[in-house]
Amino acid sequence: MNRILNHRIWTLLIGCALILTSLSSVVWLLTHNGSVYYSYLPEQLQQVTTISSTNTIPEIEQSIHQLSLENHQYVVTKENGDIHLSNKPNEGEILHERYYVAVTAFNALVDTISSQELLNLIATHQTNSEFNSVMFTSVSKEEINQIFGTHVSDLSLTDLSALRETITSKTVAVIPFDQLTPDLKVLSIDGKNILDTAYDGANWPLKIVVTVSGNEAQPIIATLRHAVPERNRNTSAMTSMVLTGVTAISRGVEYAIEQHKDTLFPARGVMDVLSKADITHIDNENPLFDNCKPEKEGIVLCGRTTSIDSLKAIGTDIADLTGNHQNDYGIEKNLESIRHLQDAGIEYYGGGKNEQDAQKILVKDIKGTTFAFTGYNYFDSLNGPGYVSLAKGDHPGANYYSEEKMNQTVTEARSKAEIVQVDYQFIETYQYNPIPDQISVFRKTIDAGADIVVGVQSHQPQKIEFYKNGVIFYGLGNLFFDQMWSVPTRQGIIPRLTFIDGKLVSIELLTTLLFDYAQPRFVTGEDRISILKNILPTGQ
Repeated sequence: MNRILNHRIWTLLIGCALILTSLSSVVWLLTHNGSVYYSYLPEQLQQVTTISSTNTIPEIEQSIHQLSLENHQYVVTKENGDIHLSNKPNEGEILHERYYVAVTAFNALVDTISSQELLNLIATHQTNSEFNSVMFTSVSKEEINQIFGTHVSDLSLTDLSALRETITSKTVAVIPFDQLTPDLKVLSIDGKNILDTAYDGANWPLKIVVTVSGNEAQPIIATLRHAVPERNRNTSAMTSMVLTGVTAISRGVEYAIEQHKDTLFPARGVMDVLSKADITHIDNENPLFDNCKPEKEGIVLCGRTTSIDSLKAIGTDIADLTGNHQNDYGIEKNLESIRHLQDAGIEYYGGGKNEQDAQKILVKDIKGTTFAFTGYNYFDSLNGPGYVSLAKGDHPGANYYSEEKMNQTVTEARSKAEIVQVDYQFIETYQYNPIPDQISVFRKTIDAGADIVVGVQSHQPQKIEFYKNGVIFYGLGNLFFDQMWSVPTRQGIIPRLTFIDGKLVSIELLTTLLFDYAQPRFVTGEDRISILKNILPTGQ
């Protein structure tokens, strides 16, 4: 790479009409007499540099580094030579892929849009029943024309911060994939979900590709890889986590398993989706042990060891043990249950074999993002640290809560991880809105440094709140439990969270309805809308 380049002029192309620069500007390619110019508008020219045949590759790199255009991306080409840049994927080696996504307000009830509907909004301002306007960040008319093969005369441009403040459920915004934030809802396009790591991006309708062809294509790509990322959507760096509500495999759930002669019966409606997540979270409320004889009614709960099959079927990685039924059958059965979870490869937190084990911080590193999990049984802690369901000394049970303890633990977790999640077994209420004490405690946990706070006590879904830099799920409802006696207790939400490079970038809400006293199934249409209307944040 240190050899002298061919005796032809090498030209530095800053940005190019096909590659975005910083998140707020686009640079156009302009050349004149062997020199290169850059401009934020074509008529505003400013000379930058000329790279000639005497420049080695390291010297070209040095020229790139010396440019005072922070966050810009660069491409090198040879004027009148055999290096060619194209926006056609089949015309050479891919230098850069840039994905755009369609987003709307988080509280929107619609989940998808077609590329034709989006084109109609952009090109002709033709509205539909769901959306009446479209906005953009960091995109140019030329790029939109390239993507859709149409002519756009004007664009409604804004910055990301302003977009997040003003977007409504009637607005679609087109933003680069790497600008995603969790308070924006990502829309599927033509049935394709850009957040699905199994989707390779083929035929994604909002994508710009830059290819390099010619004898020097590979050296050019290798040289510029430090300045030009291969793509702004890298599935290998995307971590997905699903959060699930109350799992109490006991009573009617065990009866349904017995009637169907199928230990996977509870999981069959959701396991194909949940098992694909990098982290699958459950709230395990009661012990699971070998000689359990489940009661048909009452609130003394246990499940059979074989029922862990359903937990494994949904791909359970971590279990919250903050529930107040862990010691219903005594400490030995609780300890046995924990051993069975460990044998199944399930890690736990929020409860444990003793006080020290119960209050530990569970740290996991997945695809370059580090997570810390902890949890508390707030409700039973109101009875004091010696209450029967709580861990004390060598006694197993759930983690005791105090505000001072929470602050110290969250501070420690913050020092160990990029993402801190705290779960609460709070006071059970059968309503969509959290009670004032719940709001206060959960917000204080965000104030202490948590990113995600989850109420795992709720037997029906509760509100979602974006508070400061965190997100609060006040209640998720039931996953595996037998409460068929009302529509709200049959309802459930399963947040699917996407993380990239240590940041939460998107939240999808999966919605479920309980059937046969044991089996949640995903729901769409009116059943889904009925759930979302009661739990989504207001004000957008």
